[in-house]
Amino acid sequence: MLLVIKEKLRLVDLKALFIFALILQTIFFSLIVFIRKDNLLYSDFSFYEDAAWNLSIGDGLTHSRSFFDDPYLTNLYYQTHPENSQTEYIPATAMPIGYSIYLAGIYYLFGRSLFAAVFANWLLLIFFISVTFLLTKKVFGEDILAKITLVLIAFFPFWAYWATTIGGDILHLILIALFTFFFFRTDKKISSLLLSGIVLGLACIVRPYPILLPFAFFIGNFVFRNPAFTLKRIAVMALSCWLIVGLWGVRNYYHFGKPMLTSIGVGYGLWVASYKDILHDATSDQFVTDELQRLGIGDIHFHNENLKLQEIAINRIKAD
Repeated sequence: MLLVIKEKLRLVDLKALFIFALILQTIFFSLIVFIRKDNLLYSDFSFYEDAAWNLSIGDGLTHSRSFFDDPYLTNLYYQTHPENSQTEYIPATAMPIGYSIYLAGIYYLFGRSLFAAVFANWLLLIFFISVTFLLTKKVFGEDILAKITLVLIAFFPFWAYWATTIGGDILHLILIALFTFFFFRTDKKISSLLLSGIVLGLACIVRPYPILLPFAFFIGNFVFRNPAFTLKRIAVMALSCWLIVGLWGVRNYYHFGKPMLTSIGVGYGLWVASYKDILHDATSDQFVTDELQRLGIGDIHFHNENLKLQEIAINRIKAD
């Protein structure tokens, strides 16, 4: 059976598979949007959406205190900027700011429409598939492996699912794909490395997960001895990446007088991870709710509540 599929793939043009991937992902996307049409915005992602709307109407990248009022952040902001002590709007720092800036552009053009936001994400999905097509062709050429890769990309429904969420997932994926495309170019131009670092920095302010990726590449320099991982290349990429991240940190330092990227920190995520043996069944959500209530945790988005959860998680990990 596999041999038959393999032989049939050899007869199919790579561009035809690319078009097939675009069509199939669009079908997945349309079905998911239809199913979720009354629930397009998850509760956590409202942080991105609210800040985007405020930015689009000229109130800056902020949250009104009626929407989100973390006493720790509010007090810090008023202490740092007493001249603004009567303002209702506090600079948004609970979540990364990258997607909110992108979404603000959509809202500025089309108004506060969740369907406009989702449609814009569909365009990001098309762009992502296009970049992965270029990467696949660059790595495998017209080989059968390129065709198999495109088929796998086409049938993976979560690309489309992530695009239907009004959050930074699909934008982050595109930026990571673009970073890969620019960093592994063979022309060895310094501009490609600078651009790859800038794109990775932008990916970090959408989702901060790859912020330490340059260190992984540094280790790769010694493990793989690949010319792509030379210290010069990594240094240029890392510096331009961390410049973008640094500007994000400077923005938050200006507003709150303390160095931070997000106010939430790793507390809640670390705490959930410390229950990995429990949180994989149908009762997980209820367990989390009950356990947070037992611990006296109010809003998990508050800075001090996350510090409590971080301490509890560290103690649990040490006990294990």
